[in-house]
Amino acid sequence: MFVEHLTAAGFELRVQEYGIAVSPASELTAAQRDFIRKHKPQLMDELKLRDLHEALEEKAAVLEYEAGMPRDEAEARAPEAVGAYNYPLVDCPDKVFTLLARGEALAAAKRLLENQYGADRVVDVRPYPWRP
Repeated sequence: MFVEHLTAAGFELRVQEYGIAVSPASELTAAQRDFIRKHKPQLMDELKLRDLHEALEEKAAVLEYEAGMPRDEAEARAPEAVGAYNYPLVDCPDKVFTLLARGEALAAAKRLLENQYGADRVVDVRPYPWRP
């Protein structure tokens, strides 16, 4: 929704290490710059989700065409092959977070999260529930 607002106006957006890159930046109006500042968290979330879905789509295609898997199986395996996992935390029971641990298997992703948050806080780790 927020990204669409800017792409419909002819801008390309991508996530950078410290924020959002917009091109052509020289074409942004003051109102559009203000929109980006006000909605930066939402824009970042949308862009990261878009990038994740593109990576999943690409991995599913590789599994289908290069590994010879049926499309349904390729789509089911893509999240773990990419290293995309969902996890809730004990102290945030109504929120599910997403980890992108490129190339990491489920057990390794769980260890990463337990090291980061503590084993007692990580409720469960599952492959990202993606279906195109």
